[in-house]
Amino acid sequence: MEAPILAHDIPAQVVNERAAFGPFDLKDFITSEFDPAIRFTAELKNGEALPKGMICTSDGLLTGIPAKDTKGNYQVVVTAENANGMIKAEFLLTIKPSLATGTTDYMDQLKAQIWEAVDQRLPIPDLSELYETETKYLKRAVKAKIKRYPSDF
Repeated sequence: MEAPILAHDIPAQVVNERAAFGPFDLKDFITSEFDPAIRFTAELKNGEALPKGMICTSDGLLTGIPAKDTKGNYQVVVTAENANGMIKAEFLLTIKPSLATGTTDYMDQLKAQIWEAVDQRLPIPDLSELYETETKYLKRAVKAKIKRYPSDF
């Protein structure tokens, strides 16, 4: 058994506010040859949580949609640990301003409802009207990509 090791430097990442990011698999950079059960966490170098809307799952997926007004450069510290030890690695996450222009009040309200639901671990609002499809097709799409979501989602 061995502690996790940094196989490759984690490259800088860039995303826009309100744009989907990831999933970015940290296991591509931090590995353990004999013990694949590595637990991951991520925070900012100053000890604060990741920017609003961003998460790191315990199995090493960094993903999310950076919230409005989160633009900036963030030094992210990833901690990977198993029973034999731990390692920390850093990378730069740059969040640029949103590319969306002319966002309507409806979209702002819908996004606020979605963020509130996610924060409180509640079902998200019905998006079928937005995507002009039936709810069952949206549910089918989520189920098809369920591995992209945290296990407790």
